Amino acid sequence: MEPRRTATWYEWIQAYERVYLALPKSIRIPCPNCGQATLRLQLTGNPETHVGFASFWCTTCMLGISTGRCNIPHGVDMLSFDLPDEEWSRHVPQYKVIPPDLGRRRRSVRGLTS
Repeated sequence: MEPRRTATWYEWIQAYERVYLALPKSIRIPCPNCGQATLRLQLTGNPETHVGFASFWCTTCMLGISTGRCNIPHGVDMLSFDLPDEEWSRHVPQYKVIPPDLGRRRRSVRGLTS
């Protein structure tokens, strides 16, 4: 039996975009890696500017991505940049971050800023 391949960053960013675009609603979609509907999105940022970053992972396989800078829609819960590390870690576990596919042509991803 051939080992299962790990989902690519591009597959992860597609799943992230679906969840992000549904905000402030919460939707359940399958993990691009293991297929379980246990994806979690945690936004961390500045409560005044609503700019920060996203941590997006699967609680089943513990794989995911972390975005660079992103807009955080008003009305969506976020953790503050000022939160102590130990408190932040209670919300975001240590998961394996899938690196970006550097060979893929860059495209705009909704919510991400330059």
